[in-house]
Amino acid sequence: GQASLISGLVMVVISLIFDKEQIYWGTIIYQIVYSIFTDFFSNYLYYTNNQIINFFIMIFGIILFGIGTGIYSYVNWGKGPYESITFLFVNKFNWQIQYVRMAQDAITVLIGYLLKGSVGLSTICFVLICGKVIQYTINIIKKYNLIKI
Repeated sequence: GQASLISGLVMVVISLIFDKEQIYWGTIIYQIVYSIFTDFFSNYLYYTNNQIINFFIMIFGIILFGIGTGIYSYVNWGKGPYESITFLFVNKFNWQIQYVRMAQDAITVLIGYLLKGSVGLSTICFVLICGKVIQYTINIIKKYNLIKI
């Protein structure tokens, strides 16, 4: 949580330098809540003894995270620091969200690995799935005009 708060601050500064439109009050609220909940819930992680069930819980979590990120990114009340970097590249170069996010996640994982962090199946699945879910969620919202801003 604390590391997330510090890295989030760095990403907010980068976004403020290159694309101030990504930052709004939602950015700050997101990062504070995310950091607090990360610390709080890390004490309550639970895994079953059944790897198949754990796999489906993991996939469900990644999809839920991607949908939530797509929704709050679409309403544009300020993106989280990590998403502000994603959308900085999406808007500046007209690249697809899914590819920017996948590259960003892969670079983040590589840096974490080089800093002696662990990389497992969940990490790889997150890199491969999350950006696609965010892109899909935003496309569905736009296509069916589900959220009016």
